[in-house]
Amino acid sequence: MHYTNGVPITQISLRVYQNSYENYEGIKTLGQVWHPSQDTFKYEINIKPCQERVVKRLVFSVISSIFAHTGHLGSVIVRYKMFIKQLWLRQISWDEELPHDLQETWKKLYR
Repeated sequence: MHYTNGVPITQISLRVYQNSYENYEGIKTLGQVWHPSQDTFKYEINIKPCQERVVKRLVFSVISSIFAHTGHLGSVIVRYKMFIKQLWLRQISWDEELPHDLQETWKKLYR
């Protein structure tokens, strides 16, 4: 084992790693932020304010902007996919305004 001033190099490397991330905001990649000091993940999803006229094209656009490559958001995304299924079952066209009940459901999901 290699030593520097009597301390094993592996311990020096670990200390440098721990200290360099103590006050770090986070490491961002693919919409996911890792906070090394807390060893936690955070997802940042930037969604525009809900529009008055809700059409299927808008719903798909918003849902497709949520990218979770690790699958951690699966329980959230499945609700959106179930909503998409309702749109297909009712045979709503891409630019047709959603019926009132689906608009209310969308607004709840959108929050």
